[in-house]
Amino acid sequence: TTTKQQNKHIKMNKNLLVRSATRVLVIVPRKVVTPSSLRSLSSFAADWSAKEKVEEARYVNKKDSECLKKKHDELEREAQLALKAKEEKEFKETILPVMNELKVLLADCDDTFSEASLEILAKWKLAAAQ
Repeated sequence: TTTKQQNKHIKMNKNLLVRSATRVLVIVPRKVVTPSSLRSLSSFAADWSAKEKVEEARYVNKKDSECLKKKHDELEREAQLALKAKEEKEFKETILPVMNELKVLLADCDDTFSEASLEILAKWKLAAAQ
């Protein structure tokens, strides 16, 4: 919808420019209006049109880069979530059983460790087993 509005705005500007040039031609006496004096108005219209095209291209490029950045951020977020899910799955499959085993061994001795300490010990035991 923004591009449609922008195109509508550009068309309105072009129409206004043409009307302005026509009014100028009507006001100016016929002796002054020569092909050489019309060239400056047509040059102005061409310059104006070129400027609008450049601005439209900038606007489109800006919107494209914003869209690409949004998509990149979304993909990055999805990759982080996938990595986190993989780490959690690995934790549940390998480290958690070892932590539970250590809890049982420590319960026999009436000792307790924090969850973080148990996790470190479990990782150490798994690293030593490899």
